[in-house]
Amino acid sequence: AAIIDTRLKPDNFITKTLTSFTNNQPPLKMRTIVHFDQRQEITVSLPQFLHNDPSSNMQIKWTGFKGEGTYNPKYKEAAFAFDAGGVSVTEEDQWVVVDKISGSFKGDISAAPGNSKVVYSIGAISVNQPDRGTSVSIKNIKAEGASKNDKSLTNAYSDIQVGPAIVDGENYGPGRIRFDLRRLDTKTLQSVQKEVNKVQAEMAEQGLPPEMLTFALQPIITKALPELLKKQPEIEISKLSMVTPEGEIKGNLKISIDNINQAALD
Repeated sequence: AAIIDTRLKPDNFITKTLTSFTNNQPPLKMRTIVHFDQRQEITVSLPQFLHNDPSSNMQIKWTGFKGEGTYNPKYKEAAFAFDAGGVSVTEEDQWVVVDKISGSFKGDISAAPGNSKVVYSIGAISVNQPDRGTSVSIKNIKAEGASKNDKSLTNAYSDIQVGPAIVDGENYGPGRIRFDLRRLDTKTLQSVQKEVNKVQAEMAEQGLPPEMLTFALQPIITKALPELLKKQPEIEISKLSMVTPEGEIKGNLKISIDNINQAALD
């Protein structure tokens, strides 16, 4: 196996600034192990980050980043998991803290949408701004999404959950919302994704703002819509719940599209 070590060195202003925040440690370390069967193992790490601004009494702190993953070029399969620790910004009696940030990805990257799953989680978010009368505490945030296809149809879902929260003294949560998309035409989705990637690249080359992307994608979506609707797709909010000071909200919604007439879509 071959081993490739990568480190950023302070050769420019940005890197020198970053290394000053990381106690002169290289801001990025990456190791790639390439096996004889072409499998790759990757580890990435960033050290703790600390910056104090004497002029404003502001402190920015990050506990560091660790990630590891694998890639199999033969099957176009990849997996990656990371732990981004926690980030805090404090200034006298004001603070913003985001703690226990982590995530993972596993799946087929040969073409989108593939068979894949992604998970992100945050242990806690805390915001305190007395001068604005704002105090927020949210725990156990998790976002999960996955897609699965059989080369003909694609099913996908997105699931977002939050634990207990306190907003300006009032209790909310837990809460959850899950979206399910079923029976989407795989070839059409892959074609749309290629067009989206092409438009994004062209906009970047021309220096156009990201806000214009929605307008640029409208003709692509309009053209693809009849094909997407041919396989009788379903859209469902299968889980919806939220606890509020006034009580609990619950609900669900399902939309099924059957027997679409092609002429009605033109």
